[in-house]
Amino acid sequence: AATEDTASDGDFNITVNLASEPMTMDPALNSSVDGGIMALHLFEGLMKWEDSGEAANGSDGTADSGKLVPGQAESYEKTENDDGTVTYTFKLRDGIKWSDGKDVTAGDFEYSWKRLVNPETAADYCYMIDMVKGYAEVADGSADPDTLGIKATDDTTLQIDLTYDCPYFEEIMAFPATFPVRKDMVEGSENWTFDPATYISNGPYKMKEWSHNSYILMEKNENYYDYENLGPDTIKFALLDDNNAILKGYNNGELDFIENLPVDEIPTYLASGELEIGDYLGTYYVC
Repeated sequence: AATEDTASDGDFNITVNLASEPMTMDPALNSSVDGGIMALHLFEGLMKWEDSGEAANGSDGTADSGKLVPGQAESYEKTENDDGTVTYTFKLRDGIKWSDGKDVTAGDFEYSWKRLVNPETAADYCYMIDMVKGYAEVADGSADPDTLGIKATDDTTLQIDLTYDCPYFEEIMAFPATFPVRKDMVEGSENWTFDPATYISNGPYKMKEWSHNSYILMEKNENYYDYENLGPDTIKFALLDDNNAILKGYNNGELDFIENLPVDEIPTYLASGELEIGDYLGTYYVC
């Protein structure tokens, strides 16, 4: 459900609720849908998803389907080798920056992918890049992470070797677990994700505040290459898990968008047109 866009003093600011306090804001360690949505605002991979302008839920245009486009990469070449392996060569965009103004390099991606697969990281989604050469040996601890088939040949060129022609590899490039993180921030503090001063990101938004169990405030990243085409000036993610409180916040104007509301209220909000139901694909485990 969503209200009209809110604005104050000429700025475009919205407050949304997707979930409660996230378990982690580390894109390599996150395995939740809501955490992934926040990661997609804060970070960007070699590829990214953008609205295609085509309706995904029918001809009424209530929801747009996404299309895969270059993200931090400007272009890439795919080479099918004689032995059945595949080599991708990505060329990064000129002038891409981290939120603190430092250059994003191919080495940042190399570091982040090796960190993702490293058993010491204990990332649930490390298998997302199991098609990369050397993955199995690194993941089981029998080989050094440096043997993984990803290499920055210079600051703007990244070579990735796959053991086979994976048909969805380009989509993996837009998945949060493959997003880059900064080595100096990650290894400088175990609590790097909790402080906006060390939570340096490369996506369209950056973290401004995190009031735990209350909200995460993001603002547009002035160093993002497509800054002029970004949406709200700020996005405030209210961290709530009580559906009654969430609906109350929506009705009194404190929340502009919500995903959850009490089940017995659903018919009323469907009838009013404020609530839209879209297709959703996911897996849930009930203990």
